[in-house]
Amino acid sequence: MAGKDISPRKESSTDKAPVRLGEIDSSDSSVESEPQQSGSSDGFVLQSFGTAQAEEEVLTEQKEAAKTEKEVLTARKETSIEKVPVRLGEFGSSENLLVSDTQAVYAQRRTFLEKAVTGVGVLLGLSVLYPITQFVVPPKQVKVSENEKIVASIDELPPNSAIIKAFAGDRVFILNFNGELKAMSAVCTHLGCLVQWKADESVVFCACHGARYTTTGEIISGPQPTPLKKYGVRVEDEQIVLSIV
Repeated sequence: MAGKDISPRKESSTDKAPVRLGEIDSSDSSVESEPQQSGSSDGFVLQSFGTAQAEEEVLTEQKEAAKTEKEVLTARKETSIEKVPVRLGEFGSSENLLVSDTQAVYAQRRTFLEKAVTGVGVLLGLSVLYPITQFVVPPKQVKVSENEKIVASIDELPPNSAIIKAFAGDRVFILNFNGELKAMSAVCTHLGCLVQWKADESVVFCACHGARYTTTGEIISGPQPTPLKKYGVRVEDEQIVLSIV
C-alpha cells in the first residue's frame, strides 16, 4: 500500500512542475560552472603571485644595473682625474683633496708674488741709498807710493811757464824759471786751493785768499801757515821726471 501511494505523488509532483527546455541544461551548467569559478580564482591568485615575483626580479635587476652604472661612472671619474696633470701635486678621488690642492697652489703663488715684490722694493731702495751714502761718506783716497815718474815732455814746459801734474797722490806744480826747473806742491797750505804762476811778478800765487810764494815755495805773504812741499825734478831724454825728496 505504501509503495503504491508514493509513486503517484511523485508523478503528480512532476506533473505539477513542468520544466521548460533548456532549464535543466542551465542548471547543470551552473553546477558545472561552480567548480570552474573556484579554479579560476585559484589561477588568479597564482597569476598575481607570479606577477609580484616578476616585478621583484625586475626591481632587483634595475638596482643591480644602477649600481653597475654608478661603479662605471666612478671608475671613469677617477681615471679622468688621474690623467689631468697638475703643477703642484696630483688630484685624488676625493673632493676635499681637490680643494686642498687648489688652495695650496694659490698660497704658493701668493708667497712667490710677495717675495718678488719685496725683492724689487729692496733693489729700488739700494739704488736710491747707494748714491746718497757715496755723497755723504766719500771714498777714501788711496795714495800711490812711487819714488819717480815721467810726467811730461820738456816741450810742454817752455821758459817762464808752469804746469801741474799728478804724482804720488798729490798735485805738483812744475816751474821753468829762466831755464831752471822747480817742483813743489800745487796745493796751497791755507785752504787747499791750487796755486798759479804770475810771470809779471815772478811769484807763485793763490787766488783764493792772496797767498804768495817764492819760486821755490817759500812764504812771501798771505794767510798760509806753511811753505809748499818740495819735489825733485830733472830732465832725462827730453822727459821731465819727478821724484820724492
